[in-house]
Amino acid sequence: MLVVDDDPDILEALSEILEAEAYGVARARNGQEALERLDPPPQLILLDLMMPVMDGWEFARRLREKNGLASKVNIIVLSADRNVSAKAREIGAVGYLAKPFELGDLLNLVRQTVANSNLEGAAMAELTAKNILEQDIPQVLKDKPELVKEINAVIHFNITGDAGGTWTLDLTRPDEWVTQGAQGTPKMVITVSDQDFVKIRQKQLNAQMAAMQGKLKFKPMDMGLAMKLGKLLG
Repeated sequence: MLVVDDDPDILEALSEILEAEAYGVARARNGQEALERLDPPPQLILLDLMMPVMDGWEFARRLREKNGLASKVNIIVLSADRNVSAKAREIGAVGYLAKPFELGDLLNLVRQTVANSNLEGAAMAELTAKNILEQDIPQVLKDKPELVKEINAVIHFNITGDAGGTWTLDLTRPDEWVTQGAQGTPKMVITVSDQDFVKIRQKQLNAQMAAMQGKLKFKPMDMGLAMKLGKLLG
C-alpha cells in the first residue's frame, strides 16, 4: 500500500494506522516520489491531490501512461477539495474521503477495496483476454448469430499488458471469426489493457465508464458500432 501526502503529520499518522492493521505501507510526499515507489505495484494508493512538486492529478495521468499498470492499482483520493467526489471520478479512483475524515470510515473503505481487489485478482487468474477472444466471443456469436449480421465488420483488438496481444474479429466471414494478429482493414480498432478487458467481460467494470476514463478506446469512434460491440462483450 502506498500513502501519498505532502503533510508530514498526516503521512506519518496514516502510515502508522495502516501498519497497525498489518498492512505493508510505503510513503511518498508528492506525486514524483510516488512514481518512484511503483515497483512492485502497490495494491492500493491513498492519494492526496494538492501537493507540491507533482500533484495528484499529474501523478494519476502518468500512472495511466504506464503500460498495464493503472489497471492493477486502486486509488482512494483523500482531499480537502470541496469537489472531491468529482475529482476522484476524473482520475478513475475507486473511492474517496473528504478531509477531515473519521478513522473508522478510512479503515472500512480500505478493507473493502482490498477485499474487492483480492476477489478480482482471483477471478482474473482464471480468465484471460486470449480466452475471451478465442473462446468466449465465438461461443457468444454461435449462440446469437444475429450479432454477426448486426456488426458485419472487421474489428482489431489491441490488448495491452503482460497477457495482451493483437486479435482480429472478422464478422464479414461465415465462420472462424477470430484470428491472432492484425488481419484485413478494420472498421474499428479497440485498445484496452488485458486486466480491464477481463473486468469488462466479467461485468466488474462498466464499458461506458471505462471509455469515459480512457481505459477503453475506440478508433474511430462510431457510437452505433460501439454499442453493438458492447452487446457482444457484455
